[in-house]
Amino acid sequence: MKRGLTIGRVRWGFFLGGMLGWIALTGCSAANSTQNASAAAEPITPPGHVSHVVLFNLIEGTDEGAFIDDCRDLLSPIPGVTALSCGRHLDTGRNDVQGDYDVGVSVGLASAAAYRDYLTHPKHLELLDRWGPAIDSYRIYDIQDTPAE
Repeated sequence: MKRGLTIGRVRWGFFLGGMLGWIALTGCSAANSTQNASAAAEPITPPGHVSHVVLFNLIEGTDEGAFIDDCRDLLSPIPGVTALSCGRHLDTGRNDVQGDYDVGVSVGLASAAAYRDYLTHPKHLELLDRWGPAIDSYRIYDIQDTPAE
């Protein structure tokens, strides 16, 4: 009998411990959800930020990895560049996502003025001179973050 009570107490202790843990975790995730919701209301990029996206089709046999490395090495130190992503298409299995390019480059720039300076920067021009002959075609998309009216 006494043994049953002890086992019952142990089970009750596990139950209470589990419930307290669950309440603590739920409280933390609720607090994080509130923080995330308020953070989401603030803009991720400041107004005026420019995203310069270029999708490249390279000539057959071009070393895509070397091109990606040069994009990173040459473009990232340019003044005004706030973000840089370069790589191959990510196949997510979604039919509505276009993947008809070899390498994509996305450059974040602090402002339209920074973008204008970037276009004529010697490192940007070096990349174009070095890899221009290996580029079959490209598409450029420029997006400026505009506050809602």
